Amino acid sequence: MILNDNKKSWFIASSNNYIRNSEYWGLYKADLIEADFKELCDLLNYIDFKNIPTYGTAGGHPAEGIKIIYDNGKVKEIYTYELSQTYGLMAIFHKMEQLRLTQNWNKSSKTVKVSLPEPERRVRWKA
Repeated sequence: MILNDNKKSWFIASSNNYIRNSEYWGLYKADLIEADFKELCDLLNYIDFKNIPTYGTAGGHPAEGIKIIYDNGKVKEIYTYELSQTYGLMAIFHKMEQLRLTQNWNKSSKTVKVSLPEPERRVRWKA
């Protein structure tokens, strides 16, 4: 999922995207609802993502990951394991999963070039 600061967002449905008994595949776009966007921004500011370690402490492959681009191009990538997630990170991942169901996603024929973080090339992600 790509969430932009202008609320124009993309959902890349590649696996495990069941919504109302239908599986969704492909590229979808939506303008995020203002309240949902504000809630996500508030969560990001609350967890102080700039100071969270890049990798969780458990071994194995990451369970979830997030890439945040802020302050005109600074990048923070966080990869977590189920046992090493903070409550704030769990809330962000849960909110992103909810966005799949609460936004007005429209199928797009357009292609978007996406650079996947390194662990994502090896592991399937929830959101």
